[in-house]
Amino acid sequence: MLEKVFNFYKKSPDDDVVLSTYARLARNLSSFPFPVKYFQNDLEKMTDIFSNAFKNLEYDEKFHYLNYFLYKPEYLKTICERGFMKYPQIRNNSIFLNSTGMFVSDSLKVHAEINCIDHIHIISAANGYKIKELYENCSSLDKALQKNLEFAFSKEFGYLSSFLYNTGTGLKLSARFHIPAIVFNKKQNELNDIIKNHNLVLLEPSEKNPFFNFNSGSFCTVATHSLFQSSEIEQLADFESASKKIINLERKNVCDLSDNKKTLCLNTVRQAFALSKAAIFMSLKFAANIVSDLLFGLKLNFLGGMQFYELQNLLYFIQDGHIELLSKDKDLTFCEEDIKDNPKMVRDRFRAVLVHNLTKSLRLNEI
Repeated sequence: MLEKVFNFYKKSPDDDVVLSTYARLARNLSSFPFPVKYFQNDLEKMTDIFSNAFKNLEYDEKFHYLNYFLYKPEYLKTICERGFMKYPQIRNNSIFLNSTGMFVSDSLKVHAEINCIDHIHIISAANGYKIKELYENCSSLDKALQKNLEFAFSKEFGYLSSFLYNTGTGLKLSARFHIPAIVFNKKQNELNDIIKNHNLVLLEPSEKNPFFNFNSGSFCTVATHSLFQSSEIEQLADFESASKKIINLERKNVCDLSDNKKTLCLNTVRQAFALSKAAIFMSLKFAANIVSDLLFGLKLNFLGGMQFYELQNLLYFIQDGHIELLSKDKDLTFCEEDIKDNPKMVRDRFRAVLVHNLTKSLRLNEI
């Protein structure tokens, strides 16, 4: 089941601009303390309650439980890098998970993390722009669970949570965008206006999630903020409106660059193309910048031979967790003698080889 998590990207709507979308419903059982106030045996009790609920669930597919404590850190790291779970906290060289496990549907279209900041987070994530479909996935599982479980709800405040921003609808929506044309044309103010006018937030880079660190200028994540002031349907409509405006803004700037700054853009893309073939070492940030510029080349039709989703998958293959996992499963025969005792250099070498091999079909188009 865990291996299925790795097969994330495929051809999807608006994948030239939107890398992935995410929907989540936060819920807590009534008559139980919030996770931050658990007593000694509450963790086991809650796990048993949800195990029975999913076992007897009236739903169109089966769910399987993944107990995080049974998996090695490198496997968990790859799940974090995919966005299926939050990055664990590390204190005094010890790992503290933000939840105990998740129930995953056979199709992977929806899953549920338990014992996190809330009792349960119902989550649906996919590549491309599918926010309405993801919300419906979460909503249908929520309704099915409520046939056997009673969630804490107030007529005045909505669904209750120990975390203020989760109180209300409990719905969080987010989308991860690739916006190199907006950045190249220095139109970030227009992007910020869209986000502000729709009461959304631009998530800042975080040390807990390296994805946001390797090129925050061209990759950004936009999310809902307050869940208390509107209904789920209103939040969904507002988010969809903002997302469409961001997609259109990026495409408008791609057209403008193609008409007015073609040579400058071509230089950027061809440099990235050359580095993807020739670089011997690649740090995570360096590799992600290359992939970003190659995706930019596909948008401008300077490059061919690959689809957007194929290059987007590369963004996850080059991350540290995936590299560490692969390096344990493969014979590092390409690793030169003078670097084999340096773990960081070996990792950066492996990353460069991955980029070389997975972009072999990429070609420069005639301009």
